[in-house]
Amino acid sequence: MGLRFRILQIFYTIFRPTFVTGNLTFKMMDARYPKTGKLKSRKLIESLFAARQSVTKFPLRLAYMELPEGSTQQMGVSVSKKYFKRAHDRNYYKRVLRECYRTNKSLLETGKPYAFMLMYQTSERMDFYQIHELTVALFGKFAARQSDTIRDASALKE
Repeated sequence: MGLRFRILQIFYTIFRPTFVTGNLTFKMMDARYPKTGKLKSRKLIESLFAARQSVTKFPLRLAYMELPEGSTQQMGVSVSKKYFKRAHDRNYYKRVLRECYRTNKSLLETGKPYAFMLMYQTSERMDFYQIHELTVALFGKFAARQSDTIRDASALKE
């Protein structure tokens, strides 16, 4: 893939094309990462890992847990000291993971609130574009799993 394609791909991720009276216009999606959307509660993080639900697209892993109605979607990021000994390396990858989440969080919206933990699990150094592509694939995998779960639940009700 060329650089132009990647730039267009990121552009269309941030700006969703919408049609208004036959003309193509671009509407900015909500790409904020407010304080209420950050996963900080120790109890919630412990219960998230106790739930043992996750999706993997190597080297990324997304652990998730459904929250009660009325809650807001929350996300945390983690880069292990096992893979990157220096704090500035861990901080760089956490910043990249937060940015990938911020620009693609619309892929995770299922109508139900979830708590997520996005983890980088390798010592291999990757650039932003590689991580971005893997994040989109990982979020798509999560969305597919959730649609399968909803489909299975509706089949059981019938």
